[in-house]
Amino acid sequence: MFRRWLLALMARISLITLGLCCFLLLFYLMACKPSSHSKHPSLLWSGGATSKEGYMALLQEGEDSHRHYISSLTKQIAELKEALEERTQQLQEFLEKAKSKGILPQGLESLHKTPTKSDLKEFFRSQLNQAEVNSGLEVPNEYALIPFDTFTLQT
Repeated sequence: MFRRWLLALMARISLITLGLCCFLLLFYLMACKPSSHSKHPSLLWSGGATSKEGYMALLQEGEDSHRHYISSLTKQIAELKEALEERTQQLQEFLEKAKSKGILPQGLESLHKTPTKSDLKEFFRSQLNQAEVNSGLEVPNEYALIPFDTFTLQT
């Protein structure tokens, strides 16, 4: 008797769980249904115009949207070029004022003088000295560069 009652209870619980899962699945499918982002329904899928005129209308619509996008991009490029020209003019005016006063912002002192060959040589020597290429651990041959080839306190 108890066994029959337990089996009946298990069957009811499983049926309720199965129904709840089906309901949740149905609810999920309805909530996650993809929506159409376009204003007009697609002519190809609506079952309406699948003829040549429908295709031509779709092509024309796509072409118009691409033309509009291109024109907006060209307008943005023109605006950015104008802004860049204004900024360069402002920078030039600022630098001219600074040169006339004899004061340049830090890092722009090189605008006062033109670089010469000796300046370049000096720059490269300073970079070489900073790289520490000339100093370091001497290696007997190219095979000694392999890690763990020698175990010393320096390597």
